[in-house]
Amino acid sequence: MPYTSGAEAMVALMAREGVEVVFGLPGVQIMDAVDAIYRDKRIRWISTRHEQTAAYMAYGYARTTDKIGAALTALLKELSSSTASLWQEQEIAAIRGDIKARLEKAASLQLAVIRSIREVLQDDGILVPDITNIGSWCDIAYPVNKRNTYVDSSYFATLGFAFPTALGAKIGNPDRPVVAICGDGGFPYASAELATAVQEGINVVTLVFTDSAYGTVTGIQQRQFGSRFIGNKIHNPRLCQVRRIVRRYRHQAFKPR
Repeated sequence: MPYTSGAEAMVALMAREGVEVVFGLPGVQIMDAVDAIYRDKRIRWISTRHEQTAAYMAYGYARTTDKIGAALTALLKELSSSTASLWQEQEIAAIRGDIKARLEKAASLQLAVIRSIREVLQDDGILVPDITNIGSWCDIAYPVNKRNTYVDSSYFATLGFAFPTALGAKIGNPDRPVVAICGDGGFPYASAELATAVQEGINVVTLVFTDSAYGTVTGIQQRQFGSRFIGNKIHNPRLCQVRRIVRRYRHQAFKPR
């Protein structure tokens, strides 16, 4: 009987269960598994720069493909479910109209940005918002008409989540546009994965809104703590300088239409 190692058995089981991509960081603890993936040839390996961002990429991949996303030893799967609605179209249209009117009064600039993004992505594009001002307004105002086209961190408020998650979504959907919305507080969490994007040819559009602050913290301190600001200001490198380091990424400023 031929010898099969534990790593080979694990990889064979993953392939049998439909795993097509594994995101991870090679290390001494998992080198046998990484080598087994290399020899098996049925699974694509994506090297990341951090274990946590590997999990985000797997999450983005799983959420937008209904396939298994694997990160090191963590397996994530979004199971398909019924999408039938009990609401009538007239009721939905009336609710949307009321919400839109209220939003225009509360956040007209943010809505202009969201409309610009939506015009480009249409129904099939994938949007991944981070915990930032525009991202929070997207939760309320961004129109989603198809499953798996809007991926957020729900109520977990996982700052830095969007960029690596969008990379995973793009791996699973190479022919669809994928956009990450980040603030300058959250984007640096996983900015090292720019190198992964270049190395693997992952063409994700990333919008970084800058105000040199943790904007949510600033707002809370202003509203609830008498504008006693502490720890809210941050210093970031200029994005054009980051672009020069990671040469194949393009930096561009824009204004909403």
